[in-house]
Amino acid sequence: MPMRKPSAIHDFARKTPAPGAPREPRTIRLHGVSHGDEFAYIRDPEDPRTRQYLQEENEYFRYCFNAASGLYELLYAEIRQRILEDDVSVPEVIGGYRYYTRVESGREYPIHCRSPEADDGKEEVYLDENRIAGDGRYCDVSVVSLCPRQKTVAFSVDRTGDECHEIFVGDIGDGEPACCVRAAGSSIAWSRDGRQLLYTGLDDNARPDSVWVYDLSDRSHRRIYVEPDPAFHVTVWLSRSGEWIFIDNAGNTSSETLVMPAGGALDEPTVLIPRRDDVEYMVDHHDDRFLVLTNDTAENFRLVVMPAASAGTAAPVELIAPDDRVALEFVDAYRGHWVVGELRDGVRYTMLYDPATGSRHYLPGASALTHIDVEDLYDYDAGYVRYELTTPITPHTTYDLDVRSGESRWRKTTSPPGYDENDYVVERMEVPVDGVRVPLTLVRRKDLPASG
Repeated sequence: MPMRKPSAIHDFARKTPAPGAPREPRTIRLHGVSHGDEFAYIRDPEDPRTRQYLQEENEYFRYCFNAASGLYELLYAEIRQRILEDDVSVPEVIGGYRYYTRVESGREYPIHCRSPEADDGKEEVYLDENRIAGDGRYCDVSVVSLCPRQKTVAFSVDRTGDECHEIFVGDIGDGEPACCVRAAGSSIAWSRDGRQLLYTGLDDNARPDSVWVYDLSDRSHRRIYVEPDPAFHVTVWLSRSGEWIFIDNAGNTSSETLVMPAGGALDEPTVLIPRRDDVEYMVDHHDDRFLVLTNDTAENFRLVVMPAASAGTAAPVELIAPDDRVALEFVDAYRGHWVVGELRDGVRYTMLYDPATGSRHYLPGASALTHIDVEDLYDYDAGYVRYELTTPITPHTTYDLDVRSGESRWRKTTSPPGYDENDYVVERMEVPVDGVRVPLTLVRRKDLPASG
């Protein structure tokens, strides 16, 4: 067999020895165990040896890759050819408007738009992330939220990547949004009347630890909740029904949710289920009850319901019992149906549950080769489920499934320019390894032979 010719990069690397970090004998004690770590000082970015070593590594990289300088431009051009630079999302109709995002060639960030539901409606841009980014090198608009009246928009922006966000609020079509908070977490939630905005505050370690209320009328801020345990992170959100504010406290192995009527005084959140070690739960709201996914009695979670009128005091009633073969992953509540995520035998299924009759059926297409994402719709009264289906060779394809008829309607396929799904084939097989059959997915061009 002929030897492979070494690349120019490899040849450059052989001519010059790689830099080495200096060693410093040191004993580290972690979790009651002592061990040696000669490079422990590198954890300190202010140590001059760390800075010197990183500088030498960067110089070595640039030297070795000088031989492939033209490759950068070639790879960049090829990647850009695979990006759909002009695109529009499938709109969602809310309150007489079609809401959607679009991207334009030569612009880095999405543009959030709406137009009246009438076919001749004029487009209205209510948030252009490119204008928010300006000339900055980094901009992450984490959350965009319309107030229930659909007249005001709020959004959180991270400009440094350190998860310290600015919060902006502005009336749609009425000038530039104004910054109301300079340092906050990413999550935000509106009161039911749209006159107050809730957001999370940060402690000295940039941990979201509190919930604040910003009053749009007098621009005042007041804190209504603080989480003292540094192991828990706080998020705040408005239920899809628009009736309840949820304050989630999430730790590594346990969680706790507080609830508050979105139309109330916004000052006394109530603990729904007190936190317990190694118990996690997730909450949503449907009409007069809370839906709770919890692992309190089983690792795979179960679904229970609790009356909203007696939040924090009523005992839960089990609706979907735990199953050793099926893990419940999420529940999204709409007025006429619930969407429940399941994991069964390594395959993710999406169950549609009718709260009026208790009947259940599933989104089509679930398999070991298929990935299905269910979109989180804003409209509580939506009579359809929007989902995106992909396989290793199938581009992202969006469908709307009518809950009543069970029929799926194609809405959009996002295919990279120049890609043809028919050029490829995907195969599922099992490979024996040490007496165990390991599943394997193989993707290849049709004009190449299958593996033996």
